Amino acid sequence: MEFDKVKSTIIKLLENNGIIIESSEEDLDLRNYSIDSILFISFIVDVENEFAITIPDEYLTIDLLQSIDGLTNLIIELKTLDVEQHGIPNK
Repeated sequence: MEFDKVKSTIIKLLENNGIIIESSEEDLDLRNYSIDSILFISFIVDVENEFAITIPDEYLTIDLLQSIDGLTNLIIELKTLDVEQHGIPNK
């Protein structure tokens, strides 16, 4: 999966959940935005549905949002593992 495409999809999903990213920074710490637990879960469900992945429970902490680039890399890693283990093609 292409990094920039995944990252732009994440930003779109954030915006769909009411988190508007107005910074031109390369990487953002999303913990600086007002994200409560309900919004966090809603966003994670959207990410899992969009990318057809399941984020393991050990990653489901607010620290997951420490970095958009980190989340992007995690999604790419999970998609790659899925393809390697199950032969499921990337979206």
